[in-house]
Amino acid sequence: MTILKKYLTKVCNIWEKFLNGLVLIASCFYLFMMISITLSVFLRRTEYALAWKLEVSEYILIVSTFFATGWLLKSGGHVSMDMVPTLLKGKKRLKEIYFGIIYIIVAAICLMLTITGTITTWDAFLAGTLQVKVYTFPKWILLSIIPFGFFILFVESLRIVYHYFSGKSSTEYN
Repeated sequence: MTILKKYLTKVCNIWEKFLNGLVLIASCFYLFMMISITLSVFLRRTEYALAWKLEVSEYILIVSTFFATGWLLKSGGHVSMDMVPTLLKGKKRLKEIYFGIIYIIVAAICLMLTITGTITTWDAFLAGTLQVKVYTFPKWILLSIIPFGFFILFVESLRIVYHYFSGKSSTEYN
């Protein structure tokens, strides 16, 4: 049993580093977007105008959203309704069961969206659909970000479900 626990601990540590790395990449993308838009404003009336910045900013917003969403869920930054947990004040175990059930539902929805997004991405790949704007590239590349992000949310939701149903202290997830 201790070998399994060591293995799972190692996998969880790698997962944490992976999530932190994705957030770092998303942050760098946002920084790049901020700088490019600022430069674009200053250079728009010159021969050095940045015609590509609007399209690149759109792609950065999509990619960064799906890269950072798992980390945001892990850190408790997502929007939540707190009417029921407020009513369960003082009933810690009941509150943990409630959150566990909620995150089971979240995990199921994320799994469905991962599967649907993967099918849609695969269909775009097979059809050879192109994303045509300033830059032209296969649309499946852009679409692949969606199932990737929902898979991360699925895994993180399962981690939260385990956390609530294992009876551990619920200080990290609330």
